[in-house]
Amino acid sequence: MPSYDQIAQKIANYRNDPRDRDDVVRMVREYGWALRFAPPLFHGDRTVVEAAVTQYGLALEWTSDDLRNDPKIVELALSSSGMALAFASEGLRRDRNLVLKAVAGYGEALEYAPRELRKDPQVVLAAVTTSARAMLCASKRLRKDRAFVKQAVARNAHALNYVSKDLRNDRELIQEATRRAPSPPHTALYSAPNSPGYLAGTGSRRRGNSLPVPIRPAWPIIYGF
Repeated sequence: MPSYDQIAQKIANYRNDPRDRDDVVRMVREYGWALRFAPPLFHGDRTVVEAAVTQYGLALEWTSDDLRNDPKIVELALSSSGMALAFASEGLRRDRNLVLKAVAGYGEALEYAPRELRKDPQVVLAAVTTSARAMLCASKRLRKDRAFVKQAVARNAHALNYVSKDLRNDRELIQEATRRAPSPPHTALYSAPNSPGYLAGTGSRRRGNSLPVPIRPAWPIIYGF
């Protein structure tokens, strides 16, 4: 198997000429990232770009402005990697359907959606389903909305780690997250005094019949509350 450097050097050595298109297409079909090193002509060549982003969605970064504004090209890229949303044109990052496709594949792509879509409950829920940390990209209003947070926790129990402080210590939400999580979310579930595992007056928690162990403090690095 050729090395990264060998692949990069080979594609860079092709002529900046349509006569080399077929060779470039063959390369990016196998190594989509190699588009980065292709001659400039091919960054705006639809056939080449389609092949590259289908294999490696993040190759969208190295395409022309026109193609990053092409819904079909962007959709192909998002089918490979939701994070390709970061490289779509500003206009297409406002396309709700494309954003939904992106976050369904990689929730944290919500970071690259415009503010109005980070306020959209359906978009945020779709993102949280695949990544609890996507809640950090949601609007403050949604992170403080108990009804919405309850829906988010039902999709992904670990989302409770990334909501407002008051809701992280909400007894009902903690119980819901504990019930749904395959493993306990690592913050509020066992740090809040009203959590199921907390031993009143001891500053510790226990699991089953095990000895109490020190609790973890509430998540210290969440920002924006």
